[in-house]
Amino acid sequence: MIYVSIQGRIFKIMLFNWTLTLAYFFAGGLLSLLKFYMIQAVLEVSIVKELERIIGHNFKNEKLLKIAITHSSFANELGKSESYERLEFLGDSILGFITSEYLFSRFQNLPEGELTRMRSCLVCEKTLKNFSANLGIGNFLRLSHGEQRSGGRNRSSILADVFEALVAALYLDSGIENTKNFVLRFIVPETDNLKNSCFRDYKTEIQELVQVNPENSINYELVSATGPDHDKVFVVSLMFNGKKLGVGRGKNKKEAEQHAAEAALKVFEASRKNTKKLPSQLHVK
Repeated sequence: MIYVSIQGRIFKIMLFNWTLTLAYFFAGGLLSLLKFYMIQAVLEVSIVKELERIIGHNFKNEKLLKIAITHSSFANELGKSESYERLEFLGDSILGFITSEYLFSRFQNLPEGELTRMRSCLVCEKTLKNFSANLGIGNFLRLSHGEQRSGGRNRSSILADVFEALVAALYLDSGIENTKNFVLRFIVPETDNLKNSCFRDYKTEIQELVQVNPENSINYELVSATGPDHDKVFVVSLMFNGKKLGVGRGKNKKEAEQHAAEAALKVFEASRKNTKKLPSQLHVK
């Protein structure tokens, strides 16, 4: 362990990678090694400050913010870091509560089913991924080298999970009111944008479409459910007359079914455009 002073601040640096440490000693000696870790420390401080500026909150406990952007691959690579998974678990509930309260207050005449559908849409993976992308969160993620090479900075599931983790970190650091202000920055305009495809009920649309012919049938088949209990990913296939027409994924079976129906609708629409046939006349290979 070494201590480095940068701009009046003392940084404690763990020499966690002994292969890298020895390489630096042999290549340029102790001075080169110290320069390397000093640069890393300065970069980390810069990342935290820039992320705080984007979020609009200066964290009293910066560790929460660092954890919120730390993927499990990075944590495993270092061996001692904590990943965002626990924060994501908490953030999912906080995000759901804030969104539910907002919808309940704003749409006082809507029934429970419609409110539930809107909430599911507002907190689905696709929407949360867009929230993170708008903030540029991908640029701040702490990922392993392998995860970076495989496109982790732009992966929808990671960006959606990190947004939930940031919500939890903000709540733990500043309380519910500040967290509400942050969340509603995204939820309010997303709710106002009623033309957003997220609000389409694809399952109902495709059901009405195929019922033109009473002999048509659709059903949904669960392909897989992978991941830990708090963060499962469901994959569902939509079967049209016994043949696969669309595949969707989501954090629960309902969300996955909606995405499968969306994919199937695109097939229908493309087929109708090219062949001018109705759903009852379409043949799926």
